[in-house]
Amino acid sequence: MEIEVALLLYNRPEHSKAVIQSLLADGLQRLRVFMDFPDKEEVKVNQEKMLAFLDTVHRDLDVTLHRHSEKQGLAKSVRFAMNTCFSDSDAVVLLEDDCVLRPGGLTFFFEGLTRLRSNSCIRSLSGYSYPCNFVFGEDDKLLLLNRFCTWGWATWKERWEDYDPDLQNIVDECERQSFDIEACGQDLGLLCKSSKFLKGQVDIWSLPWTLYHYLSSTYCVYPRQSVIENIGFDGSGLNCKKSTHFQTYRKEKIELGHNWKQLNYYLENENIVRHFLNEHGLKAFPEP
Repeated sequence: MEIEVALLLYNRPEHSKAVIQSLLADGLQRLRVFMDFPDKEEVKVNQEKMLAFLDTVHRDLDVTLHRHSEKQGLAKSVRFAMNTCFSDSDAVVLLEDDCVLRPGGLTFFFEGLTRLRSNSCIRSLSGYSYPCNFVFGEDDKLLLLNRFCTWGWATWKERWEDYDPDLQNIVDECERQSFDIEACGQDLGLLCKSSKFLKGQVDIWSLPWTLYHYLSSTYCVYPRQSVIENIGFDGSGLNCKKSTHFQTYRKEKIELGHNWKQLNYYLENENIVRHFLNEHGLKAFPEP
């Protein structure tokens, strides 16, 4: 199976450098980089810094660079990266410039995409695990949730074909199926009632994909210990507000090895993550 790793870059050279260094440290050899068009002079300067750094790693990392000639924004950039990679790949791991990979992260994604491809109940994998006290069985190494997270994630071509970028369409489908969005989380309920979000006036792509996990009764698979550290809650991002509530403590030792045959779902975990995101979820989105 052909798996691509894609990285979105725009305006944070130090964050981007940390992500690329983490990929190199975990043994990545090939990377597709998608860089949005610099619409301001300061962005252009920062992009030159990122390009200069990419030049320093070319002997260790085969980089294919895609540079947009017009400003895309996050949502269009994600769709372009996924569709471009899926033109010749079976699965894609997508990272943004604040998703630092922890040791063993590539193993989680590559093994999971390979081992779970034929499992139609699984729609995606997320490398970031929320800092919650989830319920696990004695030998469980993986977490199953309907709730999806964008911070270092992966899916397969045939799953991505279900993606509809129009939030209004998926909200209408929820209404037809008498599905209560707010039951998934107050954050989702609030965002999906916002006219700005419904009309596509906010640069967010993930809400339809998140809701489709619920509507299709499919799951996102998470590692028991987060293999992604999100370093974007330092106030530098466009969408994420400054916060310490999403820290995953990078110095914590990662237990390598996942039992892909043992995928146990505990409904209590949906309640746990919903409670956490009811308190903190809106910190990861623009104002509705």
